[in-house]
Formats: sequence, structure tokens, C-alpha cells
Amino acid sequence: MFTNKNTLSVFLMFLGFFFIVQLSSYASPTAPIVYVAWDGSGDYNCDGKADQVEINEALKFIAKNPKFTTVYIKGKHTYWIDAPLVIPSNIKLTGDSTAKIQLIDNVNWPGNKPMVSQEGKEHWNDGLGDAIYGTNEDSISNVEISGFEISGGKQKLPPGKWNVIIMMFYRASNLKIHDMNLNNSCGDIIRIMDNGKPNSKDVKIYNNRLANSGHEGMYLVRITNLSVYNNKIFNTRTNAGIRAGDCTNISIHGNTIGNSYYETASGYAGILVTCKGMKLGSAEIYDNYIYGKTAGIILAVRRQGLGVKNVRIHHNRIFKISHFKGRDDLHGGIRIVGAQNTIIEYNTIEDSVKDGIIFSGYSKEKLTTLVRNNIISNCGGYGIDNRSPRNHEFILTNNNIYNCTGELYHNSSSSSDFHKEAQYVNINGSPETIDLHLRNKDAQITKIGAYGTPVESYLIKKK
Repeated sequence: MFTNKNTLSVFLMFLGFFFIVQLSSYASPTAPIVYVAWDGSGDYNCDGKADQVEINEALKFIAKNPKFTTVYIKGKHTYWIDAPLVIPSNIKLTGDSTAKIQLIDNVNWPGNKPMVSQEGKEHWNDGLGDAIYGTNEDSISNVEISGFEISGGKQKLPPGKWNVIIMMFYRASNLKIHDMNLNNSCGDIIRIMDNGKPNSKDVKIYNNRLANSGHEGMYLVRITNLSVYNNKIFNTRTNAGIRAGDCTNISIHGNTIGNSYYETASGYAGILVTCKGMKLGSAEIYDNYIYGKTAGIILAVRRQGLGVKNVRIHHNRIFKISHFKGRDDLHGGIRIVGAQNTIIEYNTIEDSVKDGIIFSGYSKEKLTTLVRNNIISNCGGYGIDNRSPRNHEFILTNNNIYNCTGELYHNSSSSSDFHKEAQYVNINGSPETIDLHLRNKDAQITKIGAYGTPVESYLIKKK
């Protein structure tokens, strides 16, 4: 029989052995994954307060140990943070879909401070004037973020300014963000930026759900080789769903971008592509569904001589477009400003409060825009509006334009367009499944008009 003293000695030895085992589990996780948990089962375990401490420790461990590649956040659980997560290069940050990282309420952060950022200089300041985005020494590469939820929580900061950004990266290359649930920012949800020439490259953002952004859903600046696809972006309260500025080699496709489908539209363009200082390379915008915004798609050249040309905008469905009060430059189904030889084809534009397709902007050279095989209907203004007739011409072929409050054409004309009434199929279904096609399936019209797409994969499915 053990004496009390012996019993105490055995208990202390067991307790010491237990702590050694626990400590060794933190020091020696099994490659290639480091687990973050809340129930004691992880390599790093959080307690619900300042959980960024343990998550950042796991990220630092990966950076220092080449055999490890991945930090995995376990669910079902909410991890509370009050300071940013700091991502190093050469890492995967993933987790269960039931894992949620949430900012504590009412943080009162300064402008430009993100929940998720990168190693290097702090990328924010206290003022919203001259924002600090980083230094020439800062960069991040070979990073993949996927699988879980990040929420900005409940903040008293106003939307439309640059407070509480969900993710912000500076000079990024080989960056993938996919299958994430990102919501409730006061500023942008995803921001990737650079100062000067495009040093960010090879960025893919796909299969994400973004909701309730205060500024842009995505704000993407000076990136070469940018792909944004199959995202669902809802309730961008003040600005665009996807904004790409001075990017080159762009593909934006398969996204659903909408504000309230049944209530008043808010925020401006679903997709905004701008060129202020850099030449735009190839750009293709297709197969997107945009509704409840104050403009559908805007392509805008803000400085002459950039030679932006041959952008293709096709097979998009743009529905219930409102008007940004007091801003004549922020409305319309598709709006082109100052670009040369844009191709707009096989789009459906329905129920725009103002015009269907607009061109504006001055140029010293003669500009043309090719518009063919589109359906434009029930607009509150013109079907086709050429606001720069001295230096621009629409080339219109086989479009179906009808039932516009204004004239069908303004400073433009067509001998091959037709004006048959279209119809809805499944109008009471979800917005993504609404099908708009010609009511009169005239054989000749369907061959050359809005049915006449040669690209079968982009066809709107017909019942």
C-alpha cells in the first residue's frame, strides 16, 4: 500500500510526464500540417481571447520549418481575434468550412488596417488621406488561403471608408484565395495592391462567397495575370463587386454579383475595370450574372493614349440595374469609356433604369465599339447611347432591342438589329436561374441573333 507521501510522488511524476507529452506535441507536430484547435486537440490551441496569437505562432512555425506547408483551422468553432493574422510566403492556410475567424466587436481600428495581411511593414495609418500600402521591400508569394470563414463582426465604423479590410496583400505573386466565406467588412473584403508598375502577378480568386462589404468586394490593382471566377458577391454597400485597376491579362467570369434583388439597388458597378496609368493587356469578361447594382459592367480608360483595345465582354446577364443619384457616370447595363474596339456580344441586359449600352469619353483617334447579338429590353433610357458621336461609332449587328422608354438608339443606328419581344422563364426562381430569351423563335432570327452563339458552353439553358 502506498503512503500518502508515495501517492503524492507518483501523482507528481505522472503530472510531469503529462506536461512533457503535451509540450512535445506543440514542439513536434507531424509534417506537413500544423493544426489549430479550440478543444485541446490541436498543435496550437486557442482559448477564445486574442486567438490570433496561437494562429500566428502556427504560421511562424511553418515559415521556419520547410517540411511543413499547411496551417489547418479546425471547426466547429469561432476563433476571436483583436489584431491581424500575419501570413508569411510559401504557405497554405486552410480549415474546416465550420471554422470561423471573427474580429471582436467595436474595435475602432485605424484606416487601412486588415484582418489578414503579410509580413513586413504595417500597411495602415490613422488617416484616410494618404494611405500607406507598403514599401518596395514588402512582398508575398506562393500562398493559398481556402476553406473557412472570416468575418469582420459588428463594428460602429461607417461603410464606404477603408476601415476593417478582411484581407490586404501588397506585391503578391502566385496567390490563390478560394472556397472562403468572407463577410462584414467596413472597407474592402479582398484588396491586392502595388505602387508603380505591376509587380503583383498570377493571382486567382475563385469559388468564394463575399457578403456585406463596406467598400469594394474585391479591389485589385496593378496585377498581371488575374483570374476571378465562380465567386458569389452580395451586398457591396457603396462600391463595385469586382474592381480591377491597371491590371493586365484579365479573366473575370462565372461570378454572381448582386445586391437586393427584390429591393432598391445599392453600390455601383458589378464589375469595374479601369485604366489610369498602365496599358491593359488582354481582358475578357464573360458569363457573369449581375443584378441590383447601379451599373452592370464599366470599362473606363481615364487617360488618353493608353491604347486600351480588343476587350471582349460576352455572355453576361445583367438585370434590374438602378441609377446612382447625382452621378451621371455611374449607370447603365454596360458602359464603355474611351476604349477602342471593345467587343460586346451575346449579353442580356434587362430592366435598366437608364440606358442599356453606353459609350462616352473623348479621344483624338476615331474609336469604334462592336455590339452584336445582344438582347436589350425594358430600359428606362436608350437601348444604345453614343455620347461621343464626334470621335466614336457603334457597329451594331443582329441585336434584339425593344421596349425602351427613350429611343432605341441615340447617335447610332442599325439595319440588321431586330425588335422582337423577349420573355422570362422561371422569373420566380433564384436570380441565377432566370432565363431571358426571344418569345418569337423565328428560324432566321435564332440563327443570327441572340440565340446564335457559336460557343455552346455559354448558352443560357432553356427550359
